[in-house]
Amino acid sequence: MKKNHYILVLGLFTFFTFSNCSVVDDVKDTLNAAECAGMINDLILTESNERPCSAIIADIERIERDCAEYLDEDIRASFATARENCSGN
Repeated sequence: MKKNHYILVLGLFTFFTFSNCSVVDDVKDTLNAAECAGMINDLILTESNERPCSAIIADIERIERDCAEYLDEDIRASFATARENCSGN
């Protein structure tokens, strides 16, 4: 009986996973957003005097390229300020 129950649950899970791609896409989007948030958090929390401006600007460009859909105006403004602060160095 347990084996039949296990097979039924596995079959239903497989069916719903592959029949409803939007759920899979939603999970992927959520993971991408979390990864982008982590990269932004790491950039913001890292002391700017610990890293050269070239590394900071490279990280900003990577985040803007890979995470553009998740960036709001405040983050974009923070990135612009960081670039301005590095332009004199």
